[in-house]
Amino acid sequence: MALVDLKNSPEDKQELAQEIDSPPDYSWGLRITLNADHLEKLGMDVTDFKVGSDVPASVMLRVCELEVHEGEGEAYAKRVGLIVTQIDLGTKSQSDADRAGKLYGGSE
Repeated sequence: MALVDLKNSPEDKQELAQEIDSPPDYSWGLRITLNADHLEKLGMDVTDFKVGSDVPASVMLRVCELEVHEGEGEAYAKRVGLIVTQIDLGTKSQSDADRAGKLYGGSE
């Protein structure tokens, strides 16, 4: 599966600039936050990361919400809510087989 960059287009950023001073490159809803408990489960620590660096990941997402709006005189809008249920950040403490098993329902 090819990666798709979800970065805001220049047009999107220009539109957002009317609402906020410094529009982000990526929409706020795309952000994932891992707390200390999540990092521990992944066998990682906050010191394993550097602000601005890219982290390759495989994730399993669950659809938790579907929304479609269409009204008289209103724009048509669609939205899918997804929640991350499993994530692999390529932790060094796991083999590829272990990571695949956890991600796809094999070993625990």
